[in-house]
Amino acid sequence: MKKIIMLLGFVFLCTGCHADYHLTIQNNQFLEKIEIIANNRDESNILLEDKIPITAFYNAPDTGEEIKKIEGVEYLEKSTYQNPSGLTNMVLSYPYQFNNYALASSVHYCYQSLYFDVSDVSKNVYLHTSSENLCFEKYPYLESVNIIVEVFYPVISSNADEINKNQYIWHIDKNNYREKEIKLSYNSNTLIDEKQQVENEEEKSFSAILIVFSFFILFLLGIFIYNYKQRNHS
Repeated sequence: MKKIIMLLGFVFLCTGCHADYHLTIQNNQFLEKIEIIANNRDESNILLEDKIPITAFYNAPDTGEEIKKIEGVEYLEKSTYQNPSGLTNMVLSYPYQFNNYALASSVHYCYQSLYFDVSDVSKNVYLHTSSENLCFEKYPYLESVNIIVEVFYPVISSNADEINKNQYIWHIDKNNYREKEIKLSYNSNTLIDEKQQVENEEEKSFSAILIVFSFFILFLLGIFIYNYKQRNHS
């Protein structure tokens, strides 16, 4: 846990930073990807030079600033890439399983608690964090965080700020971080096929176009009938 604190601290103590937290829920896996986006060359250099490994689970043993990993301990995969401005961004990722995501170090670092439960009867899964995002308290220079959860199961409910197809998105900043709990529930019995989902979206789009076209034809037909009756009346 100390290592993720150090890494984020180095970044956020520069001039301000933004992070995107991606979570893909599919095939009983929770695929986590944290993207730390640099705003200037100093932040970029920090991300590029950082070599300290970060444990995947918050209850794992910590070696402080040691670069050497401990055998048998799971770590986040760390990679960097250059954005179009030439600055280095960092990506941290890990494929959590259904039964161990509740121990994810990143979640416990930013939230005091995570309620994670599944109904034995309905197989509904419930995710619910505490209200305050602690990252903003620990690092005053943190500007904003987007939490993007992509769910390949039927979603029952959420308090997301934005929904884009099967992506549920929360926008967190300095103005709302104190009361920004994350709530999401879904049914784990039915896995939504990606191809089928695309086909469903295309079918919906086609239906919408067909409805608009039908109204347009009816509109033209109405004008034609009106003009025809006007000519006959004359």
